[in-house]
Amino acid sequence: MHFEVKILGSGSATPAWGRHLSSQIINIEHQYLMIDCGEATQFRMIEERIKVRKLNHIFISHLHGDHYFGIFGLLSTFNLNGRKNDLHIYGPRGLDEVIVTNLRVSNSVLGYKLIFHEINIQENEKTQVLLENNIFKVTAILLCHRITCFGFLFTAQSKSLKVKADKFPKGLPFELIREIKLGNDVNWEGKEFLSNEYTYSKQEKKVYAYCTDTIVQKEIIPIIKGADLLYHEATFMEDNEDRAKATFHSTAAQAGRFASNAEVKKLIIGHFSSRYKELDLLLNEAKEHFETTDLALEGRSFMI
Repeated sequence: MHFEVKILGSGSATPAWGRHLSSQIINIEHQYLMIDCGEATQFRMIEERIKVRKLNHIFISHLHGDHYFGIFGLLSTFNLNGRKNDLHIYGPRGLDEVIVTNLRVSNSVLGYKLIFHEINIQENEKTQVLLENNIFKVTAILLCHRITCFGFLFTAQSKSLKVKADKFPKGLPFELIREIKLGNDVNWEGKEFLSNEYTYSKQEKKVYAYCTDTIVQKEIIPIIKGADLLYHEATFMEDNEDRAKATFHSTAAQAGRFASNAEVKKLIIGHFSSRYKELDLLLNEAKEHFETTDLALEGRSFMI
């Protein structure tokens, strides 16, 4: 199963030190999804050679500008490129109003249809399924920020056939084994080999959790527990914990402790404050609490 997270932007509030604002591309079995769309997202997509025509779903976490100001230019580029496919946009209440107003006052008419999906999670529920098909499911998670903010859980599921290798006779050609794995019956040396007798079905499940602007919440640990990959904001270092608390953000140490408590397999941290030119100190701080931590550096891909 192909499940890839590509980092386009990892800065917070303002671009600084060569870092751009929040955006990621998720590639699940070559279906492209975008999380957040900060300024310069288009340029980052060009640099990373990501084809915009493949993008049909955009998920906006909240209405602070560093997470969605880039969407206006992206919508225009779609139109200039002759897009005809529907574009689905998921986000908090008010996102549709902002986009429609921008199109109206600029007298812009799109040649494709925008379909808005308002995320509306009740505080006692914590999650809402936004999109589900036979390959993946996307679930919104209620975070805790200065304004309504959502994280996202991407769950990829696929069924594949695994061969019972110990049952095959010696010398069975690889080409025939491959056919059996694809679910086809084969004949070899006068004997029929039925795929259902020589294979078993295996369910593969992979999970990516995206937790942007938020204070650390123990309440959502059961939701993301055991995720293969967790992105958690780490805007500040621990010596600025008071600033993090006042702005409803997290420190690198808090992100590390959260990942440890959630028993995830790997943590990547991002949404770095412009006060930090070098990021190794944030990485080391997180790794003190969760060793399997990496930086969400722009241009990097993380395979799940």
